[in-house]
Amino acid sequence: SGRTSKSLSDIEKDVHRTLSQHEYFQTEKARGELMSVLSAFAWRNPRIGYAQSMNVVAGTMLMFTEPSDAFW
Repeated sequence: SGRTSKSLSDIEKDVHRTLSQHEYFQTEKARGELMSVLSAFAWRNPRIGYAQSMNVVAGTMLMFTEPSDAFW
């Protein structure tokens, strides 16, 4: 849907800004996991989609849990 496409565009922009000074997020693996978690959330919850700052919440969770746990 158009909303999901917009969410993906917004997520892509924010993934590269997320906690960029932290060593963990200087890797493609971490940025890929964050993109996956946020995209899956936006797809599963179309009424919510993606909102600014979700990247920081999900990113923090990814530093301490597996991507599947960060999603749920």
